[in-house]
Amino acid sequence: MMITVFGMGYVGLTLALFLTKKNIQVVGYDISKDRIFSLLKKKSYVLENGINDILNFSIDHKLLFPKILNEDKLIAESELAFVTIGTSLHDGSIKLSEDRLIELCLKVDKAKFDVIVLRSTVAVGTCKKISSMLKNTNIVFAPERTVEGVAMEELQSLPQIIGSPVSKSRTKVEKFFTSLGVGVVLSDSWEEAELAKLSCNTYRDYNFSFANSIIDIADSLGIDGNKVLKVSSQDYKRMPDILPGPVSGPCLTKDTHILEQSLTVKSSGMDLLSLSRFSNDLVCKKIVIQLCNLAISKKVSFWGTSFKSNPDTSDTRESHTLDIIAQLQSLD
Repeated sequence: MMITVFGMGYVGLTLALFLTKKNIQVVGYDISKDRIFSLLKKKSYVLENGINDILNFSIDHKLLFPKILNEDKLIAESELAFVTIGTSLHDGSIKLSEDRLIELCLKVDKAKFDVIVLRSTVAVGTCKKISSMLKNTNIVFAPERTVEGVAMEELQSLPQIIGSPVSKSRTKVEKFFTSLGVGVVLSDSWEEAELAKLSCNTYRDYNFSFANSIIDIADSLGIDGNKVLKVSSQDYKRMPDILPGPVSGPCLTKDTHILEQSLTVKSSGMDLLSLSRFSNDLVCKKIVIQLCNLAISKKVSFWGTSFKSNPDTSDTRESHTLDIIAQLQSLD
């Protein structure tokens, strides 16, 4: 069996290697020559436990075929085309990323793949928009929901959301994942699946906002907010154990904005979530003020610049550490 994966970034590469471990051949496309050459040399640019060993095995046993994407010469090597290209905000808008995604999906459609399995984070309504432009290919939304550092483990253990009103295509993708021993959660609506994906990271972002708000309130009362959170949640199931602090990384910082841009009408629910995102944006500024008040010299050391360390990652996108460093440098 062969599968095609478009985009060999964190999401695409870990998916591709997860599939090769299942003895599935994968053609992996990317526009970055550096990425493709690195894969051909069996050197991963993604930090994941054991990833280089799996990459070596996949290349040596002709299970992974990294290729530079030439959209004008694209042919359908398989029925399923997994699209995993990253979604970024440009000047706060998702439009540029959406246009790029639509352009790729139209090329995939022209090559006559049977089903596009879209794993990129998108605004609600994107699949419907893309579907209206496709002539040969159906689209199924099956979002990635893994944590960086343990993706290949979670690809096996997490249930896979599969959303599409086209039952034939939905069933085909369902059978593919169940054949891998992966549980599935089905929806006959693209929009339900799109909103479900955005809800996951928005919920986590909101949790941080709640914890940060308790810390802020405790500070104003002269109380240790961290101890308040610990005391309130210890052995009490109805109160989750949540920690305060800066929220960073390429997902949690953007998904609330993507959700907001999905709406064409005002929503009080969205107002609450947007305020939470704004509140979390302020945390780094508060840390900078605290550092300035505490520092006895103009030298501050930072150990590590990735956006998180548990599990480890080399990803510095939207890192709060880099944000704090930039703010401190602007004070000179």
